[in-house]
Amino acid sequence: MSNKFTYQSDDYDRQSQRFVIPLYVKDELDSYEYSSTGTLVSYKGYHFIIFAAHALGGGVEFENIYTFGSDGDFYRIMDFADDYQVFKEEDIVIVDCFNRALKNKNYFNLDIKSLNGFDKKHFAWTGFPASKTKLKKAHKSSSKEALENKFVYIDESGNTLKMPSTLR
Repeated sequence: MSNKFTYQSDDYDRQSQRFVIPLYVKDELDSYEYSSTGTLVSYKGYHFIIFAAHALGGGVEFENIYTFGSDGDFYRIMDFADDYQVFKEEDIVIVDCFNRALKNKNYFNLDIKSLNGFDKKHFAWTGFPASKTKLKKAHKSSSKEALENKFVYIDESGNTLKMPSTLR
């Protein structure tokens, strides 16, 4: 049996992963528990993270939402966001990051008037389903290096997180 990492999906899935980030909630014991997925978008030169408002359910505060970086560390969204707004009825949170873009990530450009596939009424969404996520909880004793070695894969196309269900 080989421990070599193999990507079990197609090029579309691999590239679309660069438009989304996994989101985690930091608990009172300084552990990180998987919460949901954020989608990266840009509009008129501004950068945003969009995620489902129900991810803030159960008393979760926006200040405790983090993302996992390709360096194996967790980053608090609030530390690089200028502002955010929760739209409960629409079940969406929009985080305004102004001109701060995440390294090695792509942003859906909402300035584009027509996107491939929309003329054919095709639609797809990429995320990290909680049931298939490999890193469900990271205890505070987990080192950045250990998390990077276990959950980040690097090849000629760049960094890839080993978190979605399409990865093994």
